[in-house]
Amino acid sequence: MNHQREWRPVTVGVGWNQISADKVCTHLDCGSAVSTKVTDNSPYRRVWWIDNDCVQSESALRECVKLTDLYKTKKGHEVICSGLLVQPNVSVSPIVGVSGAEQQGYHVLLGSSFTVTCSTEPQYQGGSFHLLFTTSDTAHNYTLPAVNHSAHFLFPAARSAHRGDYTCVYHAYVFSYNFSSESRPLHVIVSASVTDLIIRCVVVLLLLTVSTLILYFHFKIYGQLMSSPCAPPVPVSTLLDSDARGHDLRSPRRFLVLLLLLLLVLVLLLVLVLVLVLLLLLLLVLVLVLLLVLLL
Repeated sequence: MNHQREWRPVTVGVGWNQISADKVCTHLDCGSAVSTKVTDNSPYRRVWWIDNDCVQSESALRECVKLTDLYKTKKGHEVICSGLLVQPNVSVSPIVGVSGAEQQGYHVLLGSSFTVTCSTEPQYQGGSFHLLFTTSDTAHNYTLPAVNHSAHFLFPAARSAHRGDYTCVYHAYVFSYNFSSESRPLHVIVSASVTDLIIRCVVVLLLLTVSTLILYFHFKIYGQLMSSPCAPPVPVSTLLDSDARGHDLRSPRRFLVLLLLLLLVLVLLLVLVLVLVLLLLLLLVLVLVLLLVLLL
């Protein structure tokens, strides 16, 4: 134990038990006691003496350490706490934005590759990282060995199914015990870029325009053929499709007007979607500016 800037073995008085060891781990903010045992620290040397009754009385640990330098022994006392490992870190890259004040989310681009990195401070060699990925209805678990105290989990193509919470759990075998420590969850959001949305809208508009032109020319040629002197007799089914005033209900002009109206409605909807996307981007920029102002 490091006390008064000096490391010494620790010895305890009569009555030391698991409860006393738990109190020590609690004082050190290291969880609960996994084990406690007497150790042989030959040769004889000065130790820190801990008063067992003082520890169990909820006093501060520093108040229970005897400061005498007269007592020497080759025996010590070892306490292993469950909170032996520090909390690991989790991060994702590359990201295209950050959003949310209460539930922070990291945006990755739809269709692009991204990497979730688990890392921890260099306490012990080896170990492994488990990446826990949870959504509203599924859960996945990936495992990689720790190399240089970190592990990189690669996802080749981001999909909407990759949206969720990512948590790193570090496992290490230390002092003949298995220890683990869990990171805070990281919320990942998969989003499409503005350029991708614009390209999709343009493609849809082109397809609608081409389809309308094809139908227009088809009915125009059909109408010219029907008005030709050499046109074949009109079938009875065509006459039945006429209204009482003799107007053909399947008139190319009427059909074209309906197509144009439908095309106009679709264009308006696409413009509305683009406006909503731009408003969301503007809101995201404002949130980032506010966060920067608060941090500064």
